[in-house]
Amino acid sequence: MKALYAAVTEAREASTGRRLCDLFMVKPSKKDYADYYKVILQPMDLRTIEHNIRTERYASEEALMDDLKLMFRNARHYNEEGSQVGCKLI
Repeated sequence: MKALYAAVTEAREASTGRRLCDLFMVKPSKKDYADYYKVILQPMDLRTIEHNIRTERYASEEALMDDLKLMFRNARHYNEEGSQVGCKLI
């Protein structure tokens, strides 16, 4: 599971070398994005996933993949097509 998490967090944009996961490390600020928590009922971020790996909360790699999929599904649902996040998910 740690290898899968590392693969996600170490992926970089080919043209700039920028880490692709930076926007997903922590949940959006409740102060700045209060509407996010009205639209997204199950927020998920990479720090939570990392914590769940460290504390052995995942019974299988499939459970880890479910949280990764949830995180990306949330981002697709909340962000408009063509936004900075929306473009990164294509």
